Amino acid sequence: MEPRAAGAADAETAPPAGPQDLGGGPVALYVTAPNGGTRHLLPPGEIARIGRGADCTVAIDDPRVSRSHAAVRPTAPFAVTDLGSANGTFVGRRRLTPGQAQTVAEGETFFVGDSALVLRSSGLAAPAAERVLTLERLLDHLSAGAADPTPPAGTVLLRVRATRAADDRWIPRILGELLAGPRDWLMHLLGPGVVLGIGASARADAAALERQALSRLGGWSITATADSSFVPAGTPGDLVATLYHLLGIHPHRELLDSLSRPHLVIPKGEVLEELIA
Repeated sequence: MEPRAAGAADAETAPPAGPQDLGGGPVALYVTAPNGGTRHLLPPGEIARIGRGADCTVAIDDPRVSRSHAAVRPTAPFAVTDLGSANGTFVGRRRLTPGQAQTVAEGETFFVGDSALVLRSSGLAAPAAERVLTLERLLDHLSAGAADPTPPAGTVLLRVRATRAADDRWIPRILGELLAGPRDWLMHLLGPGVVLGIGASARADAAALERQALSRLGGWSITATADSSFVPAGTPGDLVATLYHLLGIHPHRELLDSLSRPHLVIPKGEVLEELIA
């Protein structure tokens, strides 16, 4: 059957992923299925499996799509391979031979079942390196911020975790635009998720940022959970304590005391050894 016409470095934190880890950035797969359109991020260098099955990289709600229908190579030159599907994979009007890769250009439509698919650049950039902190760099960041003559009223600490662990890699790129303030930051975790520190004017901003984060992720077909807390300005000890609460660990009392002093002096080596002991 022919396809239909196309429609529309320390204990609890990890160093940021470099551009080489994603081969220059994620590729977007746009899907126009019978029940509507979605978009998904695919990492260059990995083969993405497309089908109706929940274990596929991209699951498509289309009864004419097989459980494991096709495979996509999201690295230039892009390619699609039919995996022996019942109703075939088409590029233009040509049905692909199962098991044989067919190159497709960026923006060229191919078909599985009654769904039209297109590969494009996502345009999502990684956050600037100076905004991505480890715990030790966060302590330096707080030290520098203590001298800011016009700090925001407080900081929202926002922890975001994707439902599928593999989707955590996309959170910094999708939520990077939320880091609008000059001292906003992001921290990768060795466990699931990331934490963002965002300057805010009121406690109510925390709930608003949670909604924004989940909405932005949902726009890329990523479900996630978000937890947040508002920490008033001038209380770096409270910020660290709240961060550790979000991480589920307990900071050393001497660290919190040092962060509460008027002139912030942090003995990084000794403190970090105590923290990770």
